[in-house]
Amino acid sequence: MSEYFNPATEEILSRDQLCARMNVSLPEDCEAFEGWHRLRRAPLPETDGEHVAVPGPVELADGNCTRTWTLEALPAGAVAARRLQAAKEGRAAAVAAIRVTVDGMVFDGDEASQERMARTLTAAQATGASMSDTTAWVLADDTVARPSLSQLARALREAGGEQTRLWVAPYEGMAQEGA
Repeated sequence: MSEYFNPATEEILSRDQLCARMNVSLPEDCEAFEGWHRLRRAPLPETDGEHVAVPGPVELADGNCTRTWTLEALPAGAVAARRLQAAKEGRAAAVAAIRVTVDGMVFDGDEASQERMARTLTAAQATGASMSDTTAWVLADDTVARPSLSQLARALREAGGEQTRLWVAPYEGMAQEGA
């Protein structure tokens, strides 16, 4: 939506607000109207996670009004929260990509796969199945294999161990930064 700037009053209004105030209808491409100038926006500056871009002053040059940006430092708590959020997002991606190898078979080890393994093993235990019994399983490369329940349990244990390692990493990193 277009915005307009009045250098005399330093007001900024949307096109709709200006039309309502002046009781007129302005075309979408109107550049200026009775002391009001269409406001352009300078590109947002690059930020580093410790600063945020906030609207700065309007600059007048060559008949153009341009909204500038300034960088303001975020409070330390906000920086830490952003870093933790980024670490959590990275952790989620890493957990989704877990793969474990048991006896040459590569299993998906993401959370959904771990849940399927756990359900299969729980049902086998509840029905008295032997750990040497086999079950049909789709491996990480989408091939079907017949791992034993023992092999499936080892895959679950390894995937869970890797998830635990990944899960605590953002918090261990925060503790090291604070030291």
